[in-house]
Amino acid sequence: MKIPRSYQNLRIKRHSLSCPDVLIGEIIFQFGHVDGYVLDIGCGPGDATKILEKRCKHIVGIDISYAFDKSNILPNLDFCLGDAFRLPFRDECFDAVVSFDVIEHVEDDLNFLLEIRRVMKKGGKLLLETPNMDRLSNKAKGLAKPVEYPLVLGEGCVHIREYSKNSLDHLLKVAGFKSVRIKGVWLGLRGKFELGINRFPGCLEKYSQCWLVEALI
Repeated sequence: MKIPRSYQNLRIKRHSLSCPDVLIGEIIFQFGHVDGYVLDIGCGPGDATKILEKRCKHIVGIDISYAFDKSNILPNLDFCLGDAFRLPFRDECFDAVVSFDVIEHVEDDLNFLLEIRRVMKKGGKLLLETPNMDRLSNKAKGLAKPVEYPLVLGEGCVHIREYSKNSLDHLLKVAGFKSVRIKGVWLGLRGKFELGINRFPGCLEKYSQCWLVEALI
């Protein structure tokens, strides 16, 4: 997830029409403050990890590749290299887990969630974000040719699958999560110039850009 510069000091622009601005604002709002240990799965360079670092006791970023910015390492922020399907942590050791723009890239989404659940404490919270398969850009593409998966969006960026709200809810419940809440974030078209809105009628949520999930175990 690419973090807008305006969020490097945790300023929240809830009124912004930029999709990245709106999304990170919603993530910060939903994350709130966690009085405990947090794991960020698929953290990349660690931009989002660093943003959440001041909102919890300790946060660990993990990624399968070493793209993490070493300057992000702080007394209460660590990074480790590792596989999301074999997390190098004992059972029930994290109070919360976050994962942004990751699940759509993994082959086995159910086992991905089961491994997350394994390292979460009872009552722990999962905050997950992923693109909506029915977003406006996919609908526009589908007018010319049906959108098929795997979906190649650029060099090194392949979505194995994407989710509707119902399919994502079903997957999380099969993995053993409860109190699943899924919110559509931002409605519009992305490209060189973004055109969209961050507040829209509930009947249009199914066309939102992405899903932000909060779930408990």
